[in-house]
Amino acid sequence: LISPKCSDEAFQNILKKRDPLGRGLPNTWAIKLVRRLLSWDASERITAAAALKHAYFRSDGRGYTCENTSLHPKGERGG
Repeated sequence: LISPKCSDEAFQNILKKRDPLGRGLPNTWAIKLVRRLLSWDASERITAAAALKHAYFRSDGRGYTCENTSLHPKGERGG
């Protein structure tokens, strides 16, 4: 699990250092998905079904909006 105080950039740098290939995650959506999967608060943690609908797996260009200080796919709640 990762601290909410850890920025996306810092998280990516940590992952790059631990990745044997030094690549880390491929893009911002991948970082956001992993952060949701590793949320400290279980009530904020994304479900498997919601994870499969995450923008990282989309090719239609749909992104995220901020709602109630959490990030959710447009029109969906990532519970």
